[in-house]
Amino acid sequence: MTRSLTAKLAICLIWLICPANNLWAKPFMGQYKGTFYPDGRVKMKATANVVDEGNNRYRLAIQAKSDDPTLEGAFIEIYGDVNDQHVDLHGRAGGYEWRGQIKDGRLSAKGHYGQHFELDWFESK
Repeated sequence: MTRSLTAKLAICLIWLICPANNLWAKPFMGQYKGTFYPDGRVKMKATANVVDEGNNRYRLAIQAKSDDPTLEGAFIEIYGDVNDQHVDLHGRAGGYEWRGQIKDGRLSAKGHYGQHFELDWFESK
């Protein structure tokens, strides 16, 4: 009898906590999809994962892959700090300084020589 009651209480607790996790999720955290522009002519599909590091700081892993085997993709890992209603992005990756912003579900990051990422937040299913 007590084992059954314990199992029922555990299920109820999980049922209550799971929806609440969405309330505690950080507003900028998640997955983003979009485009990488390595120069003025080429476009590549790009994705990013934004992870909360605590203390209003985020880590971003941004990756671009080309469908053309002759073109090299890109991978950068940079950081961001919360500044009011947006995140200011910064860091050095791939030999370049990167700056950008996450605001209103849009992630933009630009490298020193003009290459840039434009991605939008999406909800994975």
